[in-house]
Amino acid sequence: MATKKAAKKQATKGASKGAKKQGGAKGKQAAKKGASKSKAAQAMKKWGRVVAKAWADDKFKQRLLKDPAGVLKEHGMEVPKGITVRAVENSKGVHHIVLPAKPEGAVLSDAQNPEVSNCSSSGSSLGGGCSSSSNEES
Repeated sequence: MATKKAAKKQATKGASKGAKKQGGAKGKQAAKKGASKSKAAQAMKKWGRVVAKAWADDKFKQRLLKDPAGVLKEHGMEVPKGITVRAVENSKGVHHIVLPAKPEGAVLSDAQNPEVSNCSSSGSSLGGGCSSSSNEES
């Protein structure tokens, strides 16, 4: 079994070197993309371990909820300076949704904006209600 692992490891190394040699920017992009996926996969594994430990150990969970950045750092996940991390716990009756920050410079076209895309200029209102051609009259 050790030989299979060694062979797989060698094949992975060879593929990575081949991607780098393959052709300048394309090879470098492929290598960066693979490294990025690898980092993300590693981070998800680390986070999974933190969650499992929090489920198994109430004292640990309380520390995670109180000092998430400190606990994450202990488990190899550095929080960049200037970033505040908050940990919340879902319960049977309450589930939290996280709204991602709008990317800098992002502008939605009218077609992408749900407040506008189904509205005629005369049909929109401040409350976000739009008249739709599919509405049936009563």
